[in-house]
Amino acid sequence: MKLNSTKRSLFTAITLFGLSGCAHLHTVKIGERRLAPANATPFDAKVSETGFNVKEATQAVKIIGNGNASVNRTSDTVNNLYSLVSFGPKTGNDVLNTEYADSIGSLSNSQCSPANTVGVVSVRETMKYPVISGEIVKIEGLCK
Repeated sequence: MKLNSTKRSLFTAITLFGLSGCAHLHTVKIGERRLAPANATPFDAKVSETGFNVKEATQAVKIIGNGNASVNRTSDTVNNLYSLVSFGPKTGNDVLNTEYADSIGSLSNSQCSPANTVGVVSVRETMKYPVISGEIVKIEGLCK
């Protein structure tokens, strides 16, 4: 069945809309859990970056390419090359700036000094959309 360009565009839009918007919690690490003083104030520090899923992108290109052999071959090549250079354990999608979470410690320390920080929880999560994602690292705690 051949689809004309309008139907193909509509199909792609509906597919992308149907796959959108899902949150994934990757890790939660709980630090020291002491009883917090009654006057402790909560604080949180959060950083985020845009992630990119190459496999989903190449699949979308194949769908938009409507079975074109050259497009399929190129998409497969890109996907295979990417698989060769990205391996090992990871959480979430690859990000454009790999150092985005490096500043979270100083951001947290600016809200509360480490000597006064209790009840620390670090959270790593992803807000997932088709092809892209929001990669989020958050530190929550109490300042005594």
